[in-house]
Amino acid sequence: MDKELFEQLHQSMKEAVAIAKGEIQPSRVFTVQPPDVNRINGNYDEYHLEWLKNPANAAVFLNSVMEEYDRDAFVQALSDVACAQGGTKVVNRSLPKRDSLKFSCISELLHDFGLRLTVVPDQPATGET
Repeated sequence: MDKELFEQLHQSMKEAVAIAKGEIQPSRVFTVQPPDVNRINGNYDEYHLEWLKNPANAAVFLNSVMEEYDRDAFVQALSDVACAQGGTKVVNRSLPKRDSLKFSCISELLHDFGLRLTVVPDQPATGET
């Protein structure tokens, strides 16, 4: 190691010890605040509902949930979208009775959200008729 560089390092170490003992004040102080994890986690629902207000986002969300083939998850996703869209009264009347949730009700809810169901092939067409 270069002697001059070593002397600078040695001097820095002496200053660090003096600062730690309270003999001298540091020339500058850096303070790093850790993120408030509780605040970040607490706003997820609010962020999620705000995101779902956009019909394009709601469509992506509902489509991804439908790919899971889980009826309860889909009903919960519909409820989330309805809440985000301000349609909680309609959802509260329709969705608690999950066994009686009818296609017409789903279609009506989606229409109220500015969405519609479409059917697409699960696999690309092969060209055979």
